Amino acid sequence: MLSSRSMDPASNFCIGTSGYSFRDWVGNFYPPGTKSKDMFALYVQQFRAVEINFTFYRMPTAKTLEAMARQSPPEFAFWVKAHQQFTHEHDLKGAKEFLEALEPMQARGRLGEGGLSPGQRAPGVHDLRRSRRRAHAEFGGHNT
Repeated sequence: MLSSRSMDPASNFCIGTSGYSFRDWVGNFYPPGTKSKDMFALYVQQFRAVEINFTFYRMPTAKTLEAMARQSPPEFAFWVKAHQQFTHEHDLKGAKEFLEALEPMQARGRLGEGGLSPGQRAPGVHDLRRSRRRAHAEFGGHNT
Protein backbone atom coordinates (compact mmCIF):
# COMPACT_ATOMS: atom_id res chain seq x y z
CA MET A 1 0.00 0.00 0.00
CA LEU A 2 1.00 3.58 -0.45
CA SER A 3 2.21 5.34 2.64
CA SER A 4 0.49 8.69 2.20
CA ARG A 5 -2.48 10.30 0.51
CA SER A 6 -1.93 10.75 -3.20
CA MET A 7 -2.25 14.49 -3.40
CA ASP A 8 -0.02 17.29 -2.31
CA PRO A 9 -2.38 19.79 -0.63
CA ALA A 10 -0.36 22.64 -2.15
CA SER A 11 -0.73 21.35 -5.70
CA ASN A 12 -3.55 21.26 -8.19
CA PHE A 13 -2.94 17.62 -9.02
CA CYS A 14 -5.15 14.86 -7.79
CA ILE A 15 -4.07 11.27 -8.27
CA GLY A 16 -6.49 8.39 -8.46
CA THR A 17 -7.24 5.37 -10.58
CA SER A 18 -9.84 4.31 -13.09
CA GLY A 19 -11.84 2.09 -10.78
CA TYR A 20 -11.03 0.69 -7.36
CA SER A 21 -12.62 -2.76 -7.14
CA PHE A 22 -10.28 -5.29 -8.68
CA ARG A 23 -9.67 -8.78 -7.30
CA ASP A 24 -6.08 -8.84 -8.51
CA TRP A 25 -5.34 -5.84 -6.26
CA VAL A 26 -5.99 -8.00 -3.18
CA GLY A 27 -2.63 -8.92 -1.72
CA ASN A 28 -0.86 -6.25 -3.81
CA PHE A 29 -2.68 -3.02 -2.98
CA TYR A 30 -5.40 -4.21 -0.63
CA PRO A 31 -4.53 -6.44 2.34
CA PRO A 32 -4.89 -10.19 1.77
CA GLY A 33 -8.47 -11.33 2.28
CA THR A 34 -10.07 -7.95 1.47
CA LYS A 35 -13.68 -8.33 0.32
CA SER A 36 -15.09 -6.32 -2.60
CA LYS A 37 -17.47 -4.48 -0.25
CA ASP A 38 -14.50 -3.16 1.76
CA MET A 39 -12.33 -1.99 -1.13
CA PHE A 40 -13.68 1.54 -1.48
CA ALA A 41 -13.18 2.33 2.22
CA LEU A 42 -9.55 1.23 1.92
CA TYR A 43 -9.06 2.99 -1.41
CA VAL A 44 -10.08 6.42 -0.05
CA GLN A 45 -7.43 6.10 2.64
CA GLN A 46 -4.75 6.18 -0.07
CA PHE A 47 -6.14 8.29 -2.93
CA ARG A 48 -8.11 11.49 -3.25
CA ALA A 49 -9.87 10.75 -6.54
CA VAL A 50 -11.39 7.94 -8.56
CA GLU A 51 -13.01 7.49 -11.93
CA ILE A 52 -16.13 5.44 -11.36
CA ASN A 53 -16.23 2.74 -14.04
CA PHE A 54 -19.37 0.80 -13.17
CA THR A 55 -21.47 3.65 -14.57
CA PHE A 56 -20.23 2.72 -18.04
CA TYR A 57 -21.86 -0.70 -17.71
CA ARG A 58 -24.94 0.06 -15.61
CA MET A 59 -26.87 3.20 -14.83
CA PRO A 60 -26.01 4.63 -11.43
CA THR A 61 -28.55 5.40 -8.76
CA ALA A 62 -28.53 8.48 -6.57
CA LYS A 63 -28.59 6.16 -3.53
CA THR A 64 -25.37 4.39 -4.58
CA LEU A 65 -23.52 7.60 -5.44
CA GLU A 66 -24.72 9.28 -2.23
CA ALA A 67 -23.33 6.34 -0.23
CA MET A 68 -19.97 6.65 -2.00
CA ALA A 69 -19.86 10.38 -1.28
CA ARG A 70 -20.65 9.73 2.41
CA GLN A 71 -17.98 7.02 2.66
CA SER A 72 -15.20 9.26 1.38
CA PRO A 73 -13.37 12.26 2.87
CA PRO A 74 -14.71 15.74 2.05
CA GLU A 75 -11.80 16.53 -0.29
CA PHE A 76 -12.25 13.32 -2.29
CA ALA A 77 -13.19 13.84 -5.96
CA PHE A 78 -15.16 11.63 -8.31
CA TRP A 79 -15.18 11.44 -12.08
CA VAL A 80 -18.10 9.43 -13.38
CA LYS A 81 -17.71 7.50 -16.61
CA ALA A 82 -20.56 8.11 -19.04
CA HIS A 83 -22.76 5.10 -19.74
CA GLN A 84 -22.01 3.10 -22.88
CA GLN A 85 -25.53 3.80 -24.11
CA PHE A 86 -24.44 7.41 -24.59
CA THR A 87 -20.88 6.85 -25.79
CA HIS A 88 -21.20 3.75 -27.97
CA GLU A 89 -24.84 3.50 -28.96
CA HIS A 90 -25.31 7.26 -29.39
CA ASP A 91 -28.63 6.90 -27.60
CA LEU A 92 -29.05 9.77 -25.17
CA LYS A 93 -32.40 8.60 -23.78
CA GLY A 94 -31.93 8.30 -20.08
CA ALA A 95 -29.41 11.15 -19.91
CA LYS A 96 -31.66 13.15 -17.59
CA GLU A 97 -31.94 10.22 -15.16
CA PHE A 98 -28.19 9.63 -15.36
CA LEU A 99 -27.54 13.25 -14.40
CA GLU A 100 -30.13 13.15 -11.64
CA ALA A 101 -28.23 10.22 -10.14
CA LEU A 102 -25.13 12.47 -10.00
CA GLU A 103 -26.97 15.12 -7.97
CA PRO A 104 -25.86 13.88 -4.51
CA MET A 105 -22.21 14.15 -5.54
CA GLN A 106 -22.73 17.46 -7.30
CA ALA A 107 -24.61 18.90 -4.30
CA ARG A 108 -21.67 17.97 -2.06
CA GLY A 109 -19.19 19.50 -4.51
CA ARG A 110 -17.60 16.10 -4.99
CA LEU A 111 -17.51 15.84 -8.77
CA GLY A 112 -14.03 16.50 -10.10
CA GLU A 113 -13.35 19.22 -12.64
CA GLY A 114 -15.87 18.48 -15.37
CA GLY A 115 -17.26 15.62 -13.29
CA LEU A 116 -18.38 13.50 -16.22
CA SER A 117 -15.76 11.38 -17.88
CA PRO A 118 -16.54 10.75 -21.54
CA GLY A 119 -15.58 7.13 -21.09
CA GLN A 120 -14.33 4.84 -23.76
CA ARG A 121 -14.93 5.98 -27.28
CA ALA A 122 -16.62 3.54 -29.58
CA PRO A 123 -14.54 2.31 -32.50
CA GLY A 124 -15.22 4.40 -35.59
CA VAL A 125 -16.30 7.52 -33.69
CA HIS A 126 -14.28 10.24 -35.33
CA ASP A 127 -16.38 13.39 -35.14
CA LEU A 128 -15.90 14.20 -31.49
CA ARG A 129 -17.08 17.79 -31.88
CA ARG A 130 -20.47 16.60 -33.15
CA SER A 131 -20.70 13.99 -30.38
CA ARG A 132 -19.87 16.60 -27.73
CA ARG A 133 -22.48 19.02 -29.12
CA ARG A 134 -25.14 16.30 -29.00
CA ALA A 135 -24.17 15.32 -25.48
CA HIS A 136 -24.09 18.94 -24.36
CA ALA A 137 -27.57 19.51 -25.75
CA GLU A 138 -28.98 16.36 -24.14
CA PHE A 139 -27.20 16.80 -20.82
CA GLY A 140 -28.64 20.28 -20.47
CA GLY A 141 -25.43 22.27 -20.31
CA HIS A 142 -23.70 20.10 -17.70
CA ASN A 143 -19.95 20.04 -18.00
CA THR A 144 -19.13 17.06 -20.23
